[in-house]
Amino acid sequence: MKPRLAGAAIFAFAAVALTAGCGSDDAAPPVLPAPGATSAQAPPADLDDPVVAWAERVCGVVEQGGRSLARFPAVDPNDPAKTKRAMVDYLKAISAELGKLGEGISSAGAPPVDGGDAAVEAALQRIATLRASLADAQEKLSAVPATDPAAFQAALADLGPKLEGLHSAEGPTADLKANPELKEAFSSAPTCRRVEGA
Repeated sequence: MKPRLAGAAIFAFAAVALTAGCGSDDAAPPVLPAPGATSAQAPPADLDDPVVAWAERVCGVVEQGGRSLARFPAVDPNDPAKTKRAMVDYLKAISAELGKLGEGISSAGAPPVDGGDAAVEAALQRIATLRASLADAQEKLSAVPATDPAAFQAALADLGPKLEGLHSAEGPTADLKANPELKEAFSSAPTCRRVEGA
């Protein structure tokens, strides 16, 4: 999953849902950008390099998650209950994709670099923290009656600080790229370049 795509999706969806809660009938789901194509011709990647191959496997999971999250749920401005269900379901979907990313990182094994184990541990910890925030937001949003527009809007506005890690950071891959060797591998692997829009 492109982490920034997930964050943008949540906040765009929240904005649309807030508009729906206010009773506007001209709100429409925003169109989310697809993961960017490469803007320049990259040098050929050495996929025989075990570090680059490791990054390529991880970015394959990231890319698949980004595709899933780009399927934006429909919002009906005249049906607050449907909007609420769609928002809760989308939070669940983001959490599920983060779970798949964690599984993908774990199944790739420790990257063959110095400090690779620590980088993976940090990334998995970030995923766990983000999923806990998503679960909390989902629980609170589920408890708010959709028939109470003020409470519903307040709950949606409260999502921002709780999901800061998705919105303003690169997400779990930032912890992996904090390792210089992994950062270089991420910049070389074709799928990573495609996901990052590089």
